Amino acid sequence: MTESKKPATLPTAADVGGCSVPTPAVIVDWATVEKNVQFMAERATQFGVQLRPHIKTHKNLEVARLQMDAGAAGLTCAKVTEAQVFVEAGFPDIFLAYPVVGDYQISQLLDMAQRCRLSVAFDSVQGAQRLQQAADAAQVTLDVMMIVDSGGGRDGVGTAAEAQRLALALHEMRSLRFAGIMTHEGHAYKTGSTEGVRQTARSIGGTIVQVADHLRRLGIPVERVSTGATPTCWLEEPVPGINEWRPGTYVYNDVQEWVLGVPRDHCAVTVEATIVSHPQPQRYIIDAGAKTLSQAQHPHYGYGFIFGHEEARIVALTEEHGTMEAPAATFAVGERITILPIHVCTTVNMHDALWKRCADGSYEQLIVHARGRIV
Repeated sequence: MTESKKPATLPTAADVGGCSVPTPAVIVDWATVEKNVQFMAERATQFGVQLRPHIKTHKNLEVARLQMDAGAAGLTCAKVTEAQVFVEAGFPDIFLAYPVVGDYQISQLLDMAQRCRLSVAFDSVQGAQRLQQAADAAQVTLDVMMIVDSGGGRDGVGTAAEAQRLALALHEMRSLRFAGIMTHEGHAYKTGSTEGVRQTARSIGGTIVQVADHLRRLGIPVERVSTGATPTCWLEEPVPGINEWRPGTYVYNDVQEWVLGVPRDHCAVTVEATIVSHPQPQRYIIDAGAKTLSQAQHPHYGYGFIFGHEEARIVALTEEHGTMEAPAATFAVGERITILPIHVCTTVNMHDALWKRCADGSYEQLIVHARGRIV
């Protein structure tokens, strides 16, 4: 596989010399990543589903290879330019779980379809027609997956009847092959509890399996019945009829996953920051702002959970500063703290490279190869 040569902006080990890793630093504990990859692979095998993990969290070729080596059937991407990074690196099976309708995106999609096994999501006749026209002109056949709205209120058909109409319309499009149906149960995060996630997973599973069964009764083959969100896959009770999972955050995890049942020792990414100012008795300023932690918040933990200091809270972010409230004399200027990000996906996407902590305690750069691929 060809490795992307995208430059990283972190100091090298030689640059750092005998100094500590300079802050703010996004650190990836590699042993925990390996543990998480193996955990989800074993869980998918236990439930008899294919694992097609989403790369949106890590955006990294090395992590993707770990996932494939652990038995993943392929990778899931959101955007065309994001997928290109992994196609160019030689990954053979890519699912673009996003409705593609733009002319540029479709042209790039067709190019990738000639270099890997590619499938793409759709949820409208108009979107399918655009794919059909381009695929017909290029003399290629595209596998397509219908998006089903299972309660999240985002894209997708909302009823079995709508799915039926769309699937039947697709039969007239000779360059598109109906490969199955998919949903994303991101609304499981809103439940706020482990039991809420389990109930949502059962509801979602029932909805999408019902749609698949309805289409099959009409003689429409449905090969893949695909769901995907880390908390539902982590806590999923078996739902007969689902045969593919697409979790993404599980490789790293964050506060969102932890509060919904993922053990804290499965959280692989932390942010190290330094107290750079103490202007008021209960106010501290850290060197990690919105460009490091992102703007994601949690109602209890603010902009990040601070290890060992549950009485402290990051209450505000500007670009390069974080404002933290804590009892007087809790911290001193120059002291370092370790933060668990609220939403690790957006945190990672703001950095060209992360610090990979190896088993021997040394550090390497972990390049975010698909960073900023938004088209």
